[in-house]
Amino acid sequence: MGGLWAAAGAAPSSEPPSDSWVPVEVSEFDDARGVSATLDVSDPQVVVIGADGRLTASQCAPGSTFDSGEVIASVDGSPVMALATRVPLWRDLASGMRGEDVAAVQAELNRLGAELAEDGHFGSATAAAVSALWTEAGAPDPRGRISVDHVAWLFAPAVPVESCEVHLGEEIGGSPLATALRTPTGIRLTSVPQDAVPGDRTLTYGGASVLDDGTGVISSPEMIEAMASSETYRLWLIDPAMTELTFTLDYALASPLSILTLPPASVGRGGGIHCVESREETIQVEIVGSQLGSTFVTVNGQAPTEVRVPRPGEQIDCQ
Repeated sequence: MGGLWAAAGAAPSSEPPSDSWVPVEVSEFDDARGVSATLDVSDPQVVVIGADGRLTASQCAPGSTFDSGEVIASVDGSPVMALATRVPLWRDLASGMRGEDVAAVQAELNRLGAELAEDGHFGSATAAAVSALWTEAGAPDPRGRISVDHVAWLFAPAVPVESCEVHLGEEIGGSPLATALRTPTGIRLTSVPQDAVPGDRTLTYGGASVLDDGTGVISSPEMIEAMASSETYRLWLIDPAMTELTFTLDYALASPLSILTLPPASVGRGGGIHCVESREETIQVEIVGSQLGSTFVTVNGQAPTEVRVPRPGEQIDCQ
């Protein structure tokens, strides 16, 4: 009994715990984060016909689209063409006239296939392009002139219709023909991590990705469409007061880094740098992140296969 008692109660070894060596795990790290963004949506817009008279034809229907360069209605039998210009049309235009509104018309005619100098001068070439547009739309040639009363100004080349305000047989004149469906126009980031690892980054939502250009604004049609197709947007259209148009985007390095995943104790510090000890040498590293008791570092050059984890109470000094 005494021998057994002596063995069980033997004094612990006075030898200090030794260092340990751990294998290095190499993996890719994209520093993925979530960032908040909001979807900008256009204010309600109306499409107005200036001509006075009775609406004798109309292409207006909820869910349809008004396209620039097409006849969308007739008033007292005279056609009304939709035209999208960066400057709203406010006067009749004819040969010899000059102005920013003329240049805006020339720009839209070019988008529709003409080849004009956008010089703001309504010359013979512009008049011919206007006549060709009317003819292509199946309307009588107005002798190369633009009558503001027979052109419905659009704020975009294609305007989706939400509702029709005037119907066939009703009087119209300077009043809305239709109300346009509110449409998403862009995306604004509302939060960006300040401690993110430096480098080019991508923003991703609903399968659509763009490279972050640092402006905080996203104009990608694919990403705007992804947000506009979401349940969040559908609920917002039903009741804007009850739903915020806030989305979470993935924010990650465009080119993931090759990192070492190490025990925190194996990473030393000194002289303003971080380092690890391999079997052969001390290697400078840069900490790029941490998670669940692991430290992520990058290293220039060859990565070690093992690093030393010092005994408790000791730290690796990089100086």
